[in-house]
Order: sequence, then structure tokens, then C-alpha cells
Amino acid sequence: MTKVDWRIAAGVGAAVLLAVAGLWYFGMEEEAAPVAETTVVDAPEAPAPAPSPPPPAREPIELPPLDESDALVRELAAAISAHPEWMRWLVTDHLVRTFVVAVDNVAEGTNPAQHLPFARPDSRFETEAVEDRLQIADTSHRRYDRLAGIVASVDAEGSARLFRDFLPLMDEAYAELGAPPDVTFMDTFQRAVSRVLEAPVIEGRPEVVPRGPFHVYTDPTLENLSPAAKQLMGVGPENLRTIQAKVREIAAALGIPDLPRGSVLLR
Repeated sequence: MTKVDWRIAAGVGAAVLLAVAGLWYFGMEEEAAPVAETTVVDAPEAPAPAPSPPPPAREPIELPPLDESDALVRELAAAISAHPEWMRWLVTDHLVRTFVVAVDNVAEGTNPAQHLPFARPDSRFETEAVEDRLQIADTSHRRYDRLAGIVASVDAEGSARLFRDFLPLMDEAYAELGAPPDVTFMDTFQRAVSRVLEAPVIEGRPEVVPRGPFHVYTDPTLENLSPAAKQLMGVGPENLRTIQAKVREIAAALGIPDLPRGSVLLR
């Protein structure tokens, strides 16, 4: 078993990326885009988070084998959020492996839905007719209010400790996936963070049209974005700002360099 020093505090919590990965579960099914008059501007530069004081020193913890790690993950993760629905995210089995697979999917721009059934919204994607056009209904964005609230409630320093403590087990789970020997799980994690931060915020009501069982944006500017970006945009501008702010905060604590600035689509 591996000993990990609890005093190592810089990192990004597994719980946050599990929540963020869950955003893709029930959006527009990897289809979307804005209209031709869309203008792209840089998002305002967010102030860098103030450095946090080091956490109180604690005794090193001893990690169990990967197959026996769920109980310890739940015990430590329970302390990083007081949100009443937070523990619902932790009832699934194989937490470390689930997180690693979800992060790998996010990094590749694919949908991790099958690994995150607990993140499913309570209602389906909806549109509304405005004159002769279909637009994404506000109720579709509101489906993700709870999810954004859970993400916002997570303590950055606590999730940092959680990530660092369990990184050896995440490396082990990542190797099980057949990861290339020259690619570390931290490399993949950083790519996943970039995916989340690169998703543009849409200010306005995007127009969509049916395509089979799904809907797509009418403007090729958005339709040509990655499936990952399009699914993240489906949470709506307010929720996406909340999620990106939390991810940026804890990614900065990890020391991930050159974080994407993001953009705003004005319609």
C-alpha cells in the first residue's frame, strides 16, 4: 500500500470533475450551433485566485488497494461539500475507476454518460417556438441549476487534498485503461480541464432545428465545435460561468499553466 502526505494541498478534486463530466449526460446529444450574426469576444479576464494558506498538518494516510478504495473515498469526500445532495454522487461503486474513465472521456471530447447515470437531469431537453424559429427553452438550462450548485459548493482545498491523496490509485486505474506509457493521468486531467474552460458562453437564445431525434444549432459556427463544448454550452450561460469559475479556481491551485481564457458568443 502507498503512503501519501496529507499536507500536499495543491490539486483538483475528483469530485468536481465527476460533476462536470456529468453535464454531458442529457443535453442536446452532441448536436448544436449559433446563427450567422454571432460575434465572438474574449471573456473578461478573471482575477487570479488568492493563494490559500497551507492546510493544517495531518498524519499521512495509507491507501487501500484500488478494489477496496470506495469506503475511504466516500469518507474523505463527504467533508468537502455541505450540499444536501452531494452524497448522492458518492453512492456509486468503483469511484476511482469511474472518475478516471469519465476524465479520459472528457479529455477526448466524448460523452461519459454511461459512466455517470447519477448525474442525469430530471427532465428532457426542450425547445420553444418564437415566431417561425425554434430556440432552446430556458427550462432546458434550468435542468442544470442543481448540478451547478453542487459544483459551486465543493471546497477547493478539500478537493485538492482528495485528488492528491488518491493520485496513485488514479494512475493505477488509468494504466488499466491501456494508457500510453508516455501519457500520465495528470496530462489527461489537464486536457479535461482545458475542455471545460474552452467551452464558450452563449449570450442569447440560440436557434435550433430538429435532426432526427436530436436538435442542432442553425449556425455552423457552433455546430462545428467539439461535442464536448456543445454539451457544456447546453447548461446555459449562468451555470456554465459558475462551473468554469470553480474549475478555474481549483485548477489554478494545482498549478496547471496557461489555462484557457474562454470566449463569449454574443447574439
